[in-house]
Amino acid sequence: KEEATNSVASQSITQLRSEIDALKSALVAKEQEAAREREAAANLHVVLDQFQQDHEAASKAEIAKLQKALAAAQEELELASRAITARDAELQRLHEQLAACAAQLTARDADVAK
Repeated sequence: KEEATNSVASQSITQLRSEIDALKSALVAKEQEAAREREAAANLHVVLDQFQQDHEAASKAEIAKLQKALAAAQEELELASRAITARDAELQRLHEQLAACAAQLTARDADVAK
């Protein structure tokens, strides 16, 4: 009877050791999987950071480009405005000359009519 009990106990111990080994193997596999997932997450974080930096740099470059274009357009507008002002002044001067010529012509016509 004692041998049977020892045999059952021995089998029970062997079975428990097998279960412990299986659990250890499963634990190692889960730890490896978790390590791979942590590494993948870290790599993704690096890629996302780089993407964000690239996007910010591109945005800043685009903003600088647009600001430069805006400054050039404003300068062109200022030049055009000055040219229009100069033309307006020239037209005003020509109108005044025309009015003076018309007045002289009227005066001459009056002299001739006398």
